[in-house]
Amino acid sequence: MLLSLGVLAVGATLYFLWDNWWVNWDGGFYLDLGQSLRRGEGLTLPDGSLATFRGPGYPGLFALGWTVLDVSAKTAIWLSRAVLLSTGVVVTYVVSRKGSLIAGALAGLAAIVPALVLESGGWYFVPDGLASALILGSIAVVLTERIPSGVGSTLVVGVLCGAAVLSKETAVLYIPVVLLLLWVRLGQDRKAVSRGLGVFLISLSATVGAWVWWLVVAGGPDVQPVGLSLETVI
Repeated sequence: MLLSLGVLAVGATLYFLWDNWWVNWDGGFYLDLGQSLRRGEGLTLPDGSLATFRGPGYPGLFALGWTVLDVSAKTAIWLSRAVLLSTGVVVTYVVSRKGSLIAGALAGLAAIVPALVLESGGWYFVPDGLASALILGSIAVVLTERIPSGVGSTLVVGVLCGAAVLSKETAVLYIPVVLLLLWVRLGQDRKAVSRGLGVFLISLSATVGAWVWWLVVAGGPDVQPVGLSLETVI
């Protein structure tokens, strides 16, 4: 735990003292969608149309953060970087649990540094970091919790994977990896395998399905066009 806090402190220093970022084209849409979610208008663009081609996870992160932070692009990039920072902390925790403390520290720092170089989620707005963090979180639960002892941990794994898909649809490509690890952890007990995989698939489907139901059946709110609002959050 202390090691994870140390990596967190180093990463926070690197991320939050580094004031170099910009709003990319997609980022403008995510900021607007975050504003719509925060106002209770659903996943709608400034013209009132539903953003069916973008998941709610990443703008939802901004909407949630803006309940306590100033509504601005700068606080949004802080939130995006906080997600990247959590990835390093989770890596540190998992590796140190399964290996040495030194390996955990190096692995955690190695997970943090690329965001400073590759820009994704650190310099501009993309949902990949959030989706990766959620998938990594599900893997961490599978590797470190007592999965065979009950359904609670497996339920969490399914919800995390579902949230990852809602953040970035390509996260579905990594779900087979989580399933394989879950299968190995459940062991040779057929009942445990059936129960665990069943809970995983149900919780994943429920997480994604709840949003799809709202989007398709319930529909979006009747929002009047308000014009582009990006300038209000920069």
